[in-house]
Amino acid sequence: MSALQMLDRRRWALGAGAMICACLLLMGLMANRFSPGAGAGAGADGAARSEAPDFVVTGTGDAGPGTLRDAILAADRLSTHARIRITAQRIATESALPALVNPRGVELQGAAGAGIIDASRQQTGAVLQINSPNTLITGLTLIHARGFGIMVNAAGVRLESVTVSDSKVGILIGAGAADCIIRAALLTGNETGLLAESDVHNLTVLTSTFRANSRAGFWLVAPAATHGPVVAGKERARIADSLFESNTSGVVVANQLISVQRSRFVGNRESAMLVLGGAARLEDSEIHDSGGTAVSVSAGNAVVLTRNRIFDNSSTAISLRDSDVTVSGNTLTHNGLGIVSIGGQPQLVPLIADNSITDTAADAITIIGGAPLLQRNTITGSHGAALRQLDLVNGPKRIKAAPRLEANILKGNRLDTPVIGTYTLTGAP
Repeated sequence: MSALQMLDRRRWALGAGAMICACLLLMGLMANRFSPGAGAGAGADGAARSEAPDFVVTGTGDAGPGTLRDAILAADRLSTHARIRITAQRIATESALPALVNPRGVELQGAAGAGIIDASRQQTGAVLQINSPNTLITGLTLIHARGFGIMVNAAGVRLESVTVSDSKVGILIGAGAADCIIRAALLTGNETGLLAESDVHNLTVLTSTFRANSRAGFWLVAPAATHGPVVAGKERARIADSLFESNTSGVVVANQLISVQRSRFVGNRESAMLVLGGAARLEDSEIHDSGGTAVSVSAGNAVVLTRNRIFDNSSTAISLRDSDVTVSGNTLTHNGLGIVSIGGQPQLVPLIADNSITDTAADAITIIGGAPLLQRNTITGSHGAALRQLDLVNGPKRIKAAPRLEANILKGNRLDTPVIGTYTLTGAP
């Protein structure tokens, strides 16, 4: 082989090798782009997130370089997802912070031992307002807000391990805040822990604590629907695995759809759960040491109370008034009164079935007007009557108490035979 031929072959080999390397590099880039793990560290919109924060908050003041205000303004100007990390231990705000408005979302994280926002000098406005969808807030503590601690007005927002205390409203979930998740929050010492506006959609609250809020832990109230009653369906809000302790009321809901599951209500001063219209569900939960009626339902539609343990409440365990309600599979022990059903509307027939009621200080079941269906309940050890049925007298109007009794067990009570009488509404002519 001539020297010229050898040179040509060498040039060909080098060219082919370069082409192969380029192809392999291109394939690697394509595989990385479309591989299942390529989304790790990406925002909800698919934009890549850097492991390092875009902005670090080191300043403790209200404004200036290195402050939270400066970081939020800078994050809002980015065209990509923004990450803010707070390393300052305590930040004092004097006016409302800029709203988070980055359309790609913001990740705002408090470092360990840092991220306390003190709004005691701030006279008005929300401390932190979230208008940026798919934002994640973690590890922050907000205190002394005269208005709202955190205001959420965007979809897909997540609040994790946040604390709001000693404020008027800890967290406000606005009407535009769909599909928001609150996890492991602590709302304590506020007037209202979490207030959700009436048009909220698919709010989820998990493993959170509502403690010593002077109005309510959770508040979801709407005016009575003008188009007809609220019926069961997709809930506006779901609460699960949470603790309501020493609030005036734990959960207050009116004319809305809500479910509460596997939660504990301890020592709430008035009520654990107050339902004023709507289609609430309370299931697999524990309620004790309430100062007033533990669970109160008025004008409810398709309300379900099932598989709950309600015990050691000094007043009534469950009160029902003019409601379409099912009370089933609950265990009621050592309460002042067991179940009280007041029925002024004959078309509403509560179902009270498969409950165990023991050691009630007074009557186990009291029926005041109406004809609820009582099935397979076991009532024992009550210090009053197992069943007391009272006609409801309201001026000249008298609504007979005529419960339908099927396969109930009444034994070992002070009075096992049903007691019959009348109940006159106070102030009736």
